[in-house]
Amino acid sequence: MKIRSVVVVLGLVLAGCQATRVKSSDSQPPAQVQAGSVVRRLEPQQIRTQATVVADPRHVSRVSSTEAQSVLAVNVRVGDAVSKGQLLVELAQDPQVRAAAQQAQIQLVAARRTFLREESLVRGGVEPRINADQARTLYELATTQAAAAKAQLSRMMANTQLRAPTSGAVIAVSAFMGQVTSPGADLVDIADPRYLQARLQIEPEDLARLHPGQRVTLQLPGATQSFEARLTRVSATLNPQTQLGEADATLLPGHPNLGFGRFLTAKVTVGQEDTLLVPAGALVHRDDGDKVYLAAGSKAQEVQVQRGARFGSWIAVRGTLSPGSRVVTTGAYELSQGDPIVVTSASGSAR
Repeated sequence: MKIRSVVVVLGLVLAGCQATRVKSSDSQPPAQVQAGSVVRRLEPQQIRTQATVVADPRHVSRVSSTEAQSVLAVNVRVGDAVSKGQLLVELAQDPQVRAAAQQAQIQLVAARRTFLREESLVRGGVEPRINADQARTLYELATTQAAAAKAQLSRMMANTQLRAPTSGAVIAVSAFMGQVTSPGADLVDIADPRYLQARLQIEPEDLARLHPGQRVTLQLPGATQSFEARLTRVSATLNPQTQLGEADATLLPGHPNLGFGRFLTAKVTVGQEDTLLVPAGALVHRDDGDKVYLAAGSKAQEVQVQRGARFGSWIAVRGTLSPGSRVVTTGAYELSQGDPIVVTSASGSAR
């Protein structure tokens, strides 16, 4: 009987302790916190990539052979500066064309000598006029043949001594000694260095976001100043070697002195994105991720977020937040979901 009484007494004591703890939890004083607002920021959506300085194809001169000839000498390399008329490539000449021109010239000299002699004999009354007329006909024929042979020699010389049609920089050389050229195939490309483009390397998923006319911001590696270009071409196919797309942008006036092949960094703005910012003090890091605590009522509401870039005293976040929502900025680390709070002052006003 005594044992039963002791058990009853202990049960009443334990129940009283539990009731005391519950009552104490219910009467927990609210945490005094400061709160700030979630603000909205319009961030530019940008494609960032690498670019290379290339020639504007509208200002490139291409030197080629009109016939199949063997290459005897290549006098330039990529990167060389050349002047108009400078000898670039020498091709083998047809000896028969030169021999024919020489023979035609010999025949012309002989025909002229005969004609002059016959004219002199006719004037002296030694021979009839018909002889001089025949000599004149042969002389005129020899003149025509010599002119044709000389023209053919000139064409051969022009086609075998390939010269620069304009001044500029050599950007491509496909000719090499011993090569037999194909008619019309480019052997040397010369570009005007005043007209430049930037060739951008584009990830395949970004190609659809680009179009001619978009503005490009370019920068030399390590430089602080940037300069502008405008997209003129977006490739519809991928480069088989890099598996990247390509886009060309014409450099606008005001760019620095650049040479072909220089590497650049490039940014293309393709739109705007809504970004939510919270005061830096509102972000709380827990083992299960980053959080903020909404101060929408008398109790803290925990919201999971993803941290983004920092903008001064603000941090970009992603989560189920709305612009204008109030978040705890001071005292957030001491809070848990559902803790009672009272906002004593505001901080982190919108900018």
